[in-house]
Amino acid sequence: MLTKTPTGRIPGTVMRFKIDSNFMRVVRANPAMYETRPVSELAAELCQTFIDSGMFEDTPDNYGATVIQATGDKLVSDVCAGLSTFLFGECRAIHCDVFDAFTRLVILGDGDCPECGGELKFVETEGHELNDGDYYTPNSYVVDKYVYQCRECGATIKTEKEL
Repeated sequence: MLTKTPTGRIPGTVMRFKIDSNFMRVVRANPAMYETRPVSELAAELCQTFIDSGMFEDTPDNYGATVIQATGDKLVSDVCAGLSTFLFGECRAIHCDVFDAFTRLVILGDGDCPECGGELKFVETEGHELNDGDYYTPNSYVVDKYVYQCRECGATIKTEKEL
């Protein structure tokens, strides 16, 4: 069971948006913001803005979900106003392509899973034996890949190095 703070947040979690073509479309709506700040910082800050405004919660249940899934029954005008305020500092019209791209943004956690940002747990190693042993010494085992599974979405990830 995850413990929450009085505000409903889980300590240590930092949600962000997946940086993809949809996210780039959203941040390019305001070139001044996009050119002066790192994209990864904007991804975390925009997500935090919507968490602070109560549009969605900072819980692992939202990892891998789109904005439209996470906001649920919130009014579209409220979501649009929150995005406009973040991008331009005031409530003003947003082009429909930008808003459509925003609703398709994927929410990630701060973990290592490339699918949802969840926490990965170690499952096993894959490797092979070397024929370097003899009668008195067993063969050596070489690890080729480390296998991890996401605790949130169940995705299996194989890496060459240990995480």
